[in-house]
This record gives sequence, structure tokens and C-alpha cells, in this order.
Amino acid sequence: MEIKLVAVDLDDTLLNSRQEIGEECYKAVEELKSKGVIVVLATGRMFRAALPYAEKLGLDMPLIAYQGALVKKPGSNRVLYCQNLENEMALEVMRFLDEADVYYHIYADDNLYVDKITREVDFYIESGIEPLPVGKLIFFADNRNITEIMASVHDEKRLLKIAAGLRENFGDKLHISYLKNRYIEIMHKKANKGEALKFICNYYGINREEVMAIGDGYNDIPMLKWAGVGVAMENAPKEVKKAADFITFSSDENGVAYALKKFILKD
Repeated sequence: MEIKLVAVDLDDTLLNSRQEIGEECYKAVEELKSKGVIVVLATGRMFRAALPYAEKLGLDMPLIAYQGALVKKPGSNRVLYCQNLENEMALEVMRFLDEADVYYHIYADDNLYVDKITREVDFYIESGIEPLPVGKLIFFADNRNITEIMASVHDEKRLLKIAAGLRENFGDKLHISYLKNRYIEIMHKKANKGEALKFICNYYGINREEVMAIGDGYNDIPMLKWAGVGVAMENAPKEVKKAADFITFSSDENGVAYALKKFILKD
């Protein structure tokens, strides 16, 4: 069946290890657009952290941000889909993390809030995102539109222990996932890329068989499984590869371009 929509992750997928879009990938996306194929960025990043890449690619289609908790159109900034955490549930999670003495920060209204500036947020500063220090987060968070809580644990054994505790207490009520074996992302139960991609396809009247999804991370698994064609990067963990229909080259080898040429941009 003809592919009408492609959803592609950013980090370590469309972006190489230098945080750049390779020339081959850029040209492949341009060719997709010329053929009328819808291209959707699907990322765990904040909307405003992903927006510059959508603008660079000239994409005005809805953008999936925060692992699927938010779907928003770049041009109009119109929110099409949003799954924020219930406020009391967010406060319960924050109390759990405070008692466990775990560092965390929160995202609300597309802002990054921290208790104070520490080395944990250096990456965001380098990426051009300004963390906003507000003091004790649990006091600040009450009655806020919290999209995500992100905990940071450098020791993998402790990370697994904290994650197990979160799942034991909140596993049936929240979406809890890992990022790069260092972060734990806590979000609304329906906040995943698969649900967001399904919403966009319903919005445009596109069947799942007409969709390709490309990604490398655990948070990409729901959309890889839901799409008619799921493509994993060579640099993806084995669990992600198992969820895919096809494994392409790595992000440093323009794997996205290779997959697009193989399935859509055929000579």
C-alpha cells in the first residue's frame, strides 16, 4: 500500500551524533514533501526544542512532542491533542521522588522548571532552552498544567530500583519509561507516540497501513508497532529492533534516507 505519512523521531534517528540533519536525509524529506507525503516529527523533546528542526525542514504539519503528550501545529501554535498529568497524581509522584531523594524537573506549558540551576540541566542550556528556577518544585507545581516529570538517576541499579518503585505505586495509572538509561520519564497513561500518531492519522483520514514510523528509542516502540511499516535504526537497542518491520542504517549513516528510498522514493 502507498505510504501517505511518515513519522520520524529526532535524536539518534533523523539527527546524527552531531545533532545535525545529514544532507541525504534533508534531501529525502524534501523529495517526500514534493510527492505530497505528510512528514511528522515525533520526539520526546519539548515542542519549542523541536520547532527549529521543523522550521529548517519547512514542515507545517502537526508536531508530536513530549513522547506524544502534545500534538501542536508549528505555524498556528494550535494544540490539537494534549495529555497532561492530573495535578494530584503529579504531586503524588513528586512526593515519592522527594522521599527517595531523587533529582527531577518538570515541564509545564512548554517551559522547563527546576528547583535550582545544577549540572543536571546543562544539556538544556546548551540546547538553547532556559530552565526556570522556582524553588521547591512540589510547592510550585500545584494547579499547573504539568506535561511531564523527568527524574535523573546516574547509577543504573538505582535507576531500575526507583523505576520499579514508581511502577509499583503508579504503574497502572501512568506511562513510565526510560531514556538513555539515565532518565525516568513520568507522563499521562495515554502519552505515547503511538497514541499521538493514531490521532494525527485519524485527523487526516489516513489508515495505519499507509503510515511509516522511524525511530531508535524505547519511546518509539508504540509508534513502530502501530504503523503499517515500523523502521528501527541500526543504533537502536535490540528491544526496539524487535518491534520493527525493518532495520535501516544508523543515524550517522543517513539511515532515515535509506529507509525512505527503499520504501517510498523508489527509482
